[in-house]
Amino acid sequence: MAAQPTFKADWIPSQNDPAQTQTSSKRKSTASWQQLGLSPQMTKALGLRGFKQPTPIQRMAIPSALENPPRDILGMARTGSGKTLAYLIPMLQRLGTRREPHGIRCLILCPSRELAVQILKAGKDLSRSLAGADKSSALRWSVIMGGESLDQQFEKISERPDIVIATPGRFLHIVVEMDLDLRGLDMVIYDEADRLFEMGFEVQLREILHRLPASRHSLLFSATLPSSLAEFAKAGLNNPNFIRLDTEHRISPSLKTAFVWTKPDEKDAALLILLRDAIGISMSSAVVSNRQKAIIFASTKHHVEYLQTLLSAAGYRASFIYGSLDQAARQQQLRQFRSDDTDLLVVTDVAARGIDIPSMGHVVNFDFPSSPRIFVHRVGRTARAGQEGSAWTIVTKEDLPFLLDLEVFLDRPITANTEVFGAVPRESLETAMEYIQNGLEEAEPQLPSLREVMKRGQSMFERSRSKASREAYQKAKTVMSTLSHGPMAVLPVLQSNTGDEPTESSQLRDRLLESVQDYQPPETIFEIGSRGKQPAAQLMQQRRQLLSKHRAERRATQADEESTETVGPIHGRG
Repeated sequence: MAAQPTFKADWIPSQNDPAQTQTSSKRKSTASWQQLGLSPQMTKALGLRGFKQPTPIQRMAIPSALENPPRDILGMARTGSGKTLAYLIPMLQRLGTRREPHGIRCLILCPSRELAVQILKAGKDLSRSLAGADKSSALRWSVIMGGESLDQQFEKISERPDIVIATPGRFLHIVVEMDLDLRGLDMVIYDEADRLFEMGFEVQLREILHRLPASRHSLLFSATLPSSLAEFAKAGLNNPNFIRLDTEHRISPSLKTAFVWTKPDEKDAALLILLRDAIGISMSSAVVSNRQKAIIFASTKHHVEYLQTLLSAAGYRASFIYGSLDQAARQQQLRQFRSDDTDLLVVTDVAARGIDIPSMGHVVNFDFPSSPRIFVHRVGRTARAGQEGSAWTIVTKEDLPFLLDLEVFLDRPITANTEVFGAVPRESLETAMEYIQNGLEEAEPQLPSLREVMKRGQSMFERSRSKASREAYQKAKTVMSTLSHGPMAVLPVLQSNTGDEPTESSQLRDRLLESVQDYQPPETIFEIGSRGKQPAAQLMQQRRQLLSKHRAERRATQADEESTETVGPIHGRG
């Protein structure tokens, strides 16, 4: 299903002279940035980088960060709202140019290496535009993250960079090993702070916090605000300006969501149907305009490995990333996806954080997220900056309590048998399952073993994930009782794609069913394995002989009657 184009008011052609229109637009853009208190150099640099208008989070956060004295900020906005520039712009304007001698002036803490690289790229591009021709005054940047040589990172810190982007665990290791003095630090920024806590970095963050100067300027940005993060913000931020956007819509209003009901053993078949009938992912490597792409979230690396193998065997072009994948392989897989060499990216939640993908039409939750916050982070990959996007979530009976908690969290009704929540057509599902078992498993013999490993990984994941609320479990029982009265209606977007004309696969299925219906076993259940020695088996053999004799006599009688009816009229005409 191709994504519908969106049109913004700024794109409507003007009847005025084109040169005047371009000049007017440029003045409007410049004025918008200058109204936030930015310097002319920063305004010009943003224009050169193609940033025409500030986003809502940038309009609210930047003026507070540029106050004198600056005010700490606790900013909440969904993924893709422009949080990175909301702190990079005031940071670069406050730091200005490089000073000698000096140590680390700004520390940016983030949850993943991909996000660190993304921040580095955006920051250096903007900083380079600010420095102009004088390269010697440009700020020095350094990235400190796990998976790289400690010796090289010791050397990086020894070069006294102005800005350090780091993951908490490795940075604390460097600080302890080098006995690093952080008292000269001016700013500390926590990006995607909720994810930092979800990944278990709370101890490292609090230890780093104790080593920072009291005069620091702190900025914390997050998509959600769990209780542990709220407690940390109380200790780490001084009278912060609390900025919260989208209080009524935790997910983008331009995002279309759909929940697909199926059984656990049928999820892979449901995924293939979604990709083919709902999303319209092409299995061809030919260049196609408006080619559909999707990111698929799975719970463990075992799920990722199975799905990538399954999709590749089915003819899809799929990349994959999980947390323990080495850095070189991660970069290669991501490069293939960005360059359109692949159309699908299968990832875990840990690996997906910070992956910089500019436009994503579809998100598929193969495994239901273990918390509403993770759902928000996942679907935040699409429907960014006013663009339309779709999020497809596969739901099983075990996921129902978590779905009900999500309904409460989003304050959006999720009703069964509607355009939002429905099942996969049974015929399509059975055909896809047969295709996997009889087609793909023959082409890719390791699929069955990978599936078994995935099932064990799923069991471990279900034991380790947090529980849904008690009310959700109680309501789930009521919902399941209602669903037991009849099958769930088919999701309309899948029903409309099944069509009425018989396809080659449906004709093959009909022939198979017809042959099964006409099949008669050579022996009954009483005779299997008995070799005719048991009384029941002997009785069935005698009965079969009598029935065979009776059928033969009946067929002979019918043949005589048909012969009489056929010959009679002919003789009558003579």
